[in-house]
Amino acid sequence: MKHSTVVFPHWKHQEVLKGNCGECHHSRTADWKQVPYKEGMKIQECKTCHNKNHPNKKLNSVKKAMHTNCKGCHKEMKKAGKKTGPTKCTGCHKK
Repeated sequence: MKHSTVVFPHWKHQEVLKGNCGECHHSRTADWKQVPYKEGMKIQECKTCHNKNHPNKKLNSVKKAMHTNCKGCHKEMKKAGKKTGPTKCTGCHKK
């Protein structure tokens, strides 16, 4: 089943994360280690790294990376008893 484009309220994430862009945005080193975003770094498109060349098969597409990062964060927040975002398909992919 093909899902719709993701609805993503960037402003809401900025508010919840209190401007800590490194929670979602990151860069990588030559040996594929992840480096959190720091003020002034250029933010690349996700597909720059999250593509078939990525060495981790769980992160070798933007879809897989988003499902891992976004759903994982939402689940962790829920476990901690915090208000959180969706973890089911239709929560992000609106009909």
